[in-house]
Amino acid sequence: MNTNKIWAITGAGEGLGLAAVKFLTTRQQRVIALVDNSAQQQILSREDNSFLQIINTRQLAQGDPHSILHPQLMFFGALHGIINNAHHSLFHDPPPSTVHLFKRMDEAIANNVALIKMLQPYLKPPPEGCLINLPPQLCLATIQDQAIANLLSGTMTVFLNQLRGELEALGCGLHFLLPGKTDFHFEV
Repeated sequence: MNTNKIWAITGAGEGLGLAAVKFLTTRQQRVIALVDNSAQQQILSREDNSFLQIINTRQLAQGDPHSILHPQLMFFGALHGIINNAHHSLFHDPPPSTVHLFKRMDEAIANNVALIKMLQPYLKPPPEGCLINLPPQLCLATIQDQAIANLLSGTMTVFLNQLRGELEALGCGLHFLLPGKTDFHFEV
């Protein structure tokens, strides 16, 4: 098993991001887990794992992101992959209106792309380096009202199309998983 791969995972404190952290670290892959709140940071800090470094993205937004990222990445090395799960929470709770939903969606895309751009200088060029985008479909299962779930599902399609266009423009070997896609494989 190759123990030299280094991964950054956005949205690492929940859902598929958390599952990816556990999967990769148990296979002795080095992971930089990016979380957006202290509760997620506490969940990950319970992992007794020398292959895991945790960064709170709020610290990146408040200061010079490279002064925080650079020491972490100098310790681990250049990234082989970025696993993007940062937009997962966008669809957790139904907003008060579609206007609010679209505003949250636009903010989520902008924040998501900004975070990936912060990581991109540390990513190996394709094909050795890649960006894997995880779909946020699992969170729709928690919505009880079917009409709201249908609205969010349609909005999610719009969100994913816009996000895909933004991430493709970065030119960093994008693998964009769509909801329900099961035939994707990557080497650990």
